Amino acid sequence: MKGYLHLANGESFEGTIFENSSNTTAESGIGFYTGMTGYQDVITDPSNKDQIIVFTYPLIGNCGINEFEFNTKPEVAGVIVYETKDTHSHYNGKYSLTQYLKKWNIPLLSHVDTRAVVKRIRDNKTEKAVISKQSVLAGVLN
Repeated sequence: MKGYLHLANGESFEGTIFENSSNTTAESGIGFYTGMTGYQDVITDPSNKDQIIVFTYPLIGNCGINEFEFNTKPEVAGVIVYETKDTHSHYNGKYSLTQYLKKWNIPLLSHVDTRAVVKRIRDNKTEKAVISKQSVLAGVLN
């Protein structure tokens, strides 16, 4: 199903969204993470509370979520990735990234050009953002 990231500067990026996702607004802003590991820490980190986090590494979630270490509720408002898998490979992984986010009703937007999004965030200092199933949102980010 098509989904969209809408930035406060008026730009939008198309991707694929969970079917059961609802609109989510990042009141605390939109942030990004450029590492290839540590996505579990980023999602549960209280400093990312109510933010939409954009992961720039092309494939996020291979190891899954280790619930022994990461049994707390995610703090993020939403997650944006280029690609993630529904399976995981780590022997301690209990959930795939997709399953974990669905469990907590956190929207996941995939197949987005995450590097272009990060460039816009850095260039335009975009603060607010919305993940939505609607291609156009009027007045939500004002």
